[in-house]
Amino acid sequence: MLTVSCESCGESFLVSDDTMGTQVTCPACGSPVTVAAVAEEEDLGPQAEVAWEYNVLIDLGRMGHVDERKLNALGHQGWELVSVFRESAESHTCFYFKRRLSAPGA
Repeated sequence: MLTVSCESCGESFLVSDDTMGTQVTCPACGSPVTVAAVAEEEDLGPQAEVAWEYNVLIDLGRMGHVDERKLNALGHQGWELVSVFRESAESHTCFYFKRRLSAPGA
């Protein structure tokens, strides 16, 4: 979603990303508002969206224990444990990891 401002009335409102480079109507006053075709620099700052990839490690032994070597290997690869889920005492345990996606060519 993008935030745009109406030059006629000053109202700010959200529009979908697919409206970039088009004209939309201000919901407050009905004036046409042009949505910038390229995101402005301020949109690329520290609050820019971060892309993540996820990994699930499943303990089929039903003991809730994963080999320390596996965990250390994931840590060295940049994976961070974010959640552990076990539906019941009889079920397997799922360990959920995430890491930031690398930028292309990085």
